[in-house]
Amino acid sequence: QLIQRRDAVFSQVLSSFMSGFLAKLDAAMAGDLNPLPEHNPDPEVMSNRWLLQLADCGIVADYEVIVDPTVDAEMSMLEDAVPAVAQLENVTIHLRRWTKRMMENDKSWDKSIVEISGSRYKLEVTIYIDDARFDKLPQSLQKAPVRVAPCVFSANLYPLPKEAMASSEGRRTFQVSCNITSVDRLRDYYKRYRSCVLDKSRLPENPEDKMVEIDRLLKPLHTLGEAISALSKTVEYGKGDNMYNSAAVLSLASEVTHRCGGVRVSCSLNGNCRNLCATTLDAAMLLCRSHQLPLSNLRKATDLLRSEGVLLKTMQKNSLTKYSFSRDPLSICTPPQHLVVKRDIEASPISGFKKRTNKSLFRKR
Repeated sequence: QLIQRRDAVFSQVLSSFMSGFLAKLDAAMAGDLNPLPEHNPDPEVMSNRWLLQLADCGIVADYEVIVDPTVDAEMSMLEDAVPAVAQLENVTIHLRRWTKRMMENDKSWDKSIVEISGSRYKLEVTIYIDDARFDKLPQSLQKAPVRVAPCVFSANLYPLPKEAMASSEGRRTFQVSCNITSVDRLRDYYKRYRSCVLDKSRLPENPEDKMVEIDRLLKPLHTLGEAISALSKTVEYGKGDNMYNSAAVLSLASEVTHRCGGVRVSCSLNGNCRNLCATTLDAAMLLCRSHQLPLSNLRKATDLLRSEGVLLKTMQKNSLTKYSFSRDPLSICTPPQHLVVKRDIEASPISGFKKRTNKSLFRKR
């Protein structure tokens, strides 16, 4: 049963990562991928650099596990996710041409075809690409496999009362230890990424042009290093009795993964309220970053995304008329006030942890 449970979780981890990876790969081969438009506005140059990066240092897989340390089922989900995500280190991705058999079976294929082989200890994912797009790939990527650098960041999006924090101290410690381990993996990846970007063989031979190019490349690298340092300090602050800002952990992890050109996956127990709040925060940050908006507009953007549009309709399809959330005016993860259902904490006679009851915070006038 444990092996079956581990394989079931790993299959979900692998399929979600491959969905994001294929989307980025298609965009890069089309010349439309540009994670850093403020440093280089040419998407074709950034797409080619990302493809070279895949062969040299791999790709980051950032899993955002939003769980409550006071709930048994949610902590079990985190305990299952950590080893499953770590298994992505055993996965290698190969890019190959279409075979004659594939072309004879169906000549109308215009997308990548994925085949998986091996075992849980050494898994090979082969992506078959048509000749026209395969010839555009760098020579190093045509031959070398792509490695995955997995990491798990876990946070709780709403504040816990002191009684709940005291009763779940051991679980919060496990949550923080997962984040610390993930920060260390990001640091290791950053070293490889820096070496890849500053590779001497890809710099101009002219000394003056070389210095100009190095200066241009160092700016986003310094920003990425500062973001990792800020993420490390935020995670370290969560040790002991401190309760760090969950929004800061998620937003900083999102910033680092975005600048590395990695894949982010957000998951929670039911995929409703907390996933919607996390994804809208990520979408608002992407909006502000792409259009160079001041961070003062971040709160307004998140409120608009959570008040209207497809995300609210998705929540309503799950039989939810309002977000089941604690109202914290200081948290950027909190939905608009008129869409919040208050979550009260009361003692549970069954276990030493807490259970929740939903009570409407607002009445119709």
